Amino acid sequence: MRPTAADGSVTTMEDTDYTFTAANFNYAAGNANSLVSVIITEAPAEDRRCELLLEGSQITDALSIELRTVSKADLDAGKLTFIPSRDGNGTSFKFKVNDGTSDSADEYTMTITVTRMNEPTNTPPTASNRSVTTDEDTEHTFAATNFGYLDVDFFDVLVSVKITGLPASGKGELTLDGTTITAGLPRTVSATDLTNGRLKYAPPSNANGNGFASFKFRVNDGTVDSTAEYTMTINVTAGERSGDGYADDQRNRTGGSGTDRLDHRHYGFRRPAQQLHLPVDAGGLRRNV
Repeated sequence: MRPTAADGSVTTMEDTDYTFTAANFNYAAGNANSLVSVIITEAPAEDRRCELLLEGSQITDALSIELRTVSKADLDAGKLTFIPSRDGNGTSFKFKVNDGTSDSADEYTMTITVTRMNEPTNTPPTASNRSVTTDEDTEHTFAATNFGYLDVDFFDVLVSVKITGLPASGKGELTLDGTTITAGLPRTVSATDLTNGRLKYAPPSNANGNGFASFKFRVNDGTVDSTAEYTMTINVTAGERSGDGYADDQRNRTGGSGTDRLDHRHYGFRRPAQQLHLPVDAGGLRRNV
């Protein structure tokens, strides 16, 4: 009866070699005979830029079966090693087991996972509920700082903001690079978009109010979005109204530079202009101003 094994998997850190043992190949305990050797039937793909070595020599599919056979003694001596690529790519290879009489009928897969150095500590970024203020009938251009990005991973920076909810109908428009965002959420706004002032909010004409509009967003560090969704509140400050002109009741005395003005307040009376009753003159006439 042919021996059996099972698929295997190992993990190593980025830039760290891994040395295989016999136990990694899951040789079945119920086999009649002990493990004698492992045959590498398919080497790791060459485009993964990593190496499977036997006594320092790379195992490739071009080698003969004899040169791809790893004895139990080799495994016990730590002679089968894996060297990951510099960018931390994992890989896999296929193998059979041999009990000294025959190979296993089945071929098994050994999966090698390479953990990047920052992966164990990479945590999702965070932000906070934020608010901005703009004047009535005035666009607001968003900057990266408006979104309150935070990340405990020192080297992680804001890569994008994802718009997950839009202002309510009638509450103004968000535009990205001049195009109104109406659908296709979440909409990704890159940090470059924010740096170049491409994300804008435009309130409706003559509308204003504290907390007038809002939208939802998440932040992204290039690997993962924030777990939480946040709210951007937009306050719209009312503009001045020019009613009957009372707000600007100054007049140029001679049409000069604007610094030589006649102001009704200088003369102690309120608007609308009052009549000043002067004493009756010698002719019995009253003069009004």
